[in-house]
Amino acid sequence: DVCDISSGRSADCNENGLPDSCDIATNLVPDCNTNGIPDSCDIALGPSEDANGDRVPDECQATDVETMPGQPRITRLIGSLSNPMLSTTSIRFELGEPATVSLGIHDIAGRLVRTWKLGTLPPGVHDLSWNGHDVSGGLAKNGVYFVRMQAGSLSLGKKIVIAR
Repeated sequence: DVCDISSGRSADCNENGLPDSCDIATNLVPDCNTNGIPDSCDIALGPSEDANGDRVPDECQATDVETMPGQPRITRLIGSLSNPMLSTTSIRFELGEPATVSLGIHDIAGRLVRTWKLGTLPPGVHDLSWNGHDVSGGLAKNGVYFVRMQAGSLSLGKKIVIAR
């Protein structure tokens, strides 16, 4: 049980009396990079930076989202512009209205490989650049992956193939 502290092996970095694994499993605290450490502790203890002070680790935020002119009528995930992906790709999506957007890359087993919390984006066509690295900075292996976009209450997915 992730919430069992009797073994004494569970960390409680935010000192709220609950093991970090329980905080994360019950969504009490965010763990955007899925490393098993609450984001606030990642930032406070040093493995993660928070350059803009928004309490979200920098590696979980996209700094390379490009918005193009024009407003689509619907929200849709177009997917990877180079598929199969060799080294980098742009993931294109369209928003018909402003929406809070997050994207995640999952492997064929459903494990989260990479995630971005993009915040509220304006209507339009958006491109997110992905260099094929996972949350720990390593290169994702060749294979089939899925990009999942959450835009407000809408959830959309597309397949990406990595073939280096």
